[in-house]
Amino acid sequence: MFKASFQDILSRNWYLVFFVYGLAFFLMGFSIALQARRPSTFRLGQHLKLLAGFGLLHGAAEWAYIFLTPGLVNSGWETLKGAVLTSGHAILIALSFAFLFAFGMGLLGSTWGWARWGIKLAFFLFGLWLWIFFASQPKDAFEIPGWLSYMEILSRYLLAFPGALLSSIGIILQHSELRGLKHPPLERSLKGASFAFALYTFAGGLVVPPAPFPPASFLNTSLMLHLGLPVQFLRAIAGVFMAYFIIRSLELYEVESKKKLENLRQRELLWLERERIRRDLHDGVTQAIYGLLLGLDHALKLLDHNPTACRDKLEELKVRADGIITELRRYLRAMEFSIKLPGRAVTLLEDLLADYTAATNQKPVFYVRGQQERELDPFQREHLYHMVTEILSNIQRHSQATRVWVELDLGSTGLRLLVKDDGVGFIPEASTSRGMGLINLRERAALAGGWVEITSAPGKGTEIELWIPYVAPERGARQWPSK
Repeated sequence: MFKASFQDILSRNWYLVFFVYGLAFFLMGFSIALQARRPSTFRLGQHLKLLAGFGLLHGAAEWAYIFLTPGLVNSGWETLKGAVLTSGHAILIALSFAFLFAFGMGLLGSTWGWARWGIKLAFFLFGLWLWIFFASQPKDAFEIPGWLSYMEILSRYLLAFPGALLSSIGIILQHSELRGLKHPPLERSLKGASFAFALYTFAGGLVVPPAPFPPASFLNTSLMLHLGLPVQFLRAIAGVFMAYFIIRSLELYEVESKKKLENLRQRELLWLERERIRRDLHDGVTQAIYGLLLGLDHALKLLDHNPTACRDKLEELKVRADGIITELRRYLRAMEFSIKLPGRAVTLLEDLLADYTAATNQKPVFYVRGQQERELDPFQREHLYHMVTEILSNIQRHSQATRVWVELDLGSTGLRLLVKDDGVGFIPEASTSRGMGLINLRERAALAGGWVEITSAPGKGTEIELWIPYVAPERGARQWPSK
């Protein structure tokens, strides 16, 4: 009873089934065509254009079933309209299967190291089918429906079945290459797409119109209709699943673009950091070592006639050498990879302030405001670490401060940091001793998508305020709030 009712519903809404079937494939092809214009280094991304061709052509071919009436098919070559529509529709279906075959062969061939002859083979087989199509045209109109049925069987056995099977295997084999992206939703989409192609291998490649030769003699559309599951409905289900998972898989391009951007940003940060360390070593450690050498020369001159003064000088030079070692350790620590840094700004600042306290015997006053803290991405925690390190280092070396205040304000999209000291102050525009440090601060703030403001004057201490977002912005983007 249920089977009869289900078949009755489908028979009265067959055009809706073909519309949904065609729409699923057309949307898949259209979505791929929009995204596949972007370059990709992954095998799947490089071959999706072929799948776009299959989706667009096959969707159009399935929609054409709505307009191909039995009378039009029977008219065949007797009318121009019948000849164009029937032959054009058959060629369109076969050509779509050729693109599916080319996608499967190209994807699997690039995975296993085959030559590109696999894609050429797909279109060679289509050319062979096309030659058979024109060479076997019937002269009598009543033979046209049977001839079209045989040509459809040939196109499905020759192109659709191996194409869908190869595509299913090729997609599932992409897991090893895409695993490095560490994006589980993409991996799940690929598994779903592989299943959808496997389902289409059966429904679209093996189930064909009845014919007096195996397997079409027993596995055909009549059998599926007898089982209460018309093959058109099964193909529509496979098409919807295929479209859904493939469109979800197009996230590959976005994930890959973000990965490339991260690599570019990392290289840029490394270059900037090397430049900063080079400048700081030249202006700081190198000059300190040169001064140490001058002090040793002076101690040697004192050794003969004033050993006590020489001893005092050496003690002084020892303290200066310890300072140089501490400075070198600071540089080495600054070069540590950002992934080792704490993800939370509060924890990161507490660690840096503890180091400052150990080095200066001064404990800064630390305030935290706001309850909307989020995890800093690796780029932002590296920016924050180096900026705060630079600020505290300047306070330690130049400010002669007795008190330091640090205020952290955790907002919804980013954090604001205010660092104040009661030191000697300086004129930011005229400073030479801190010039490179201030330039580095501003460069890092800009790279992080934020801002920094420095307020100071001689005898009035220094106040540095900065804001950065929790997540690194896209290149060229600006997302900081106005002050």
